[in-house]
Amino acid sequence: MISIGMFASCKLLTYATYRQRENTSEEATLAYLFAWPGMNAAEFLDQSPPVPKPKVSEWIAAIGKVVLGSAILVGVCKLQKNLGPLASGWAAIFGIITALHMGLFHLLSIIWRSSGRNAGPLMNRPFLASNLADFWGRRWNTAFRDLVYQFVFQPLSRTTSTGIATGAGYLASGLVHELAISVPAQGGFGLPTIYFLIQGIGVLAQRSRSARKLGLNRGVRGRIFTAIVLLGPISLLFHKPFVSQVIAPMMSAIAGQ
Repeated sequence: MISIGMFASCKLLTYATYRQRENTSEEATLAYLFAWPGMNAAEFLDQSPPVPKPKVSEWIAAIGKVVLGSAILVGVCKLQKNLGPLASGWAAIFGIITALHMGLFHLLSIIWRSSGRNAGPLMNRPFLASNLADFWGRRWNTAFRDLVYQFVFQPLSRTTSTGIATGAGYLASGLVHELAISVPAQGGFGLPTIYFLIQGIGVLAQRSRSARKLGLNRGVRGRIFTAIVLLGPISLLFHKPFVSQVIAPMMSAIAGQ
């Protein structure tokens, strides 16, 4: 309910901002508010630029991710007692992200683009990210990126430095994830915020002159550095109270155990 409430509030905020500049049909409004998880109202509601039709291979890839993620979740439900709460919880998180964020949301993107709406995939091949800014800025959950960019980064960048605006954006990301992760778990408070502050520091570090000289913002070295910063502290984001007290019990309830 916390996540739904935050999502609905953000949707209304992005639509209200767009509505101040443009008028759109009721059908398009309902589609944006209730049938598309993206947060870029102008991009979705503006039909003036032509949208390329998705290829068959993209349909196959999206359906494949839904099937793979669903298979993982089914496996977790069947093997949960043998796996234990932490292992089953982590496997379920991977399954949910694969089936929902990478799979179902990709299918919705394809469906809307097939009908002429500019609804790019929210997960834009994140494993191809060459650096942290590329990962968080263009490839991972672009809906949240659009939200933070519009309402945190842009306003602050006009009056402060880019570094401060970037740090504020990652701080805001941490606080939002505290509400969605730590509050339901009633534990692990502060850990998601620390995780996102690490990401912000990593982004600024890769932009530094020293990192550019060492090639830590591109190529193989950039990918390795990015993977370390992303995955090394991942247990701060999906911390033990969340995995064992929210995700694992949810999977037990689904499995009827």
